[in-house]
Amino acid sequence: MFAVREHVDGPLLGTIEARGWSEGHIELSWMTVPSRRGRKIATRATRAACAWCFACGADAVWASVDQDNAASLAVARAAGFREHARDETQVRLRAIATPARP
Repeated sequence: MFAVREHVDGPLLGTIEARGWSEGHIELSWMTVPSRRGRKIATRATRAACAWCFACGADAVWASVDQDNAASLAVARAAGFREHARDETQVRLRAIATPARP
């Protein structure tokens, strides 16, 4: 679990949790403090967490979001996740590492 802050000693703005899944796949989840929502904090933190996961060797980063959670779906999409599957309650999204450009 990572604390999301603008500065090392700044107030807590949210959290990102990265859980090991299997075979190079990581599952992310995020939360933003209610008074700080709508400021792209979760999007920036999720992008940073994805970059960290890929730098640590992950092949794919996953997120499962409730279908009715429009804000978290927007965060996932803005952070580079694409829909992989959906059922009656959840949307399963995946971010894939892209090779570094020379």
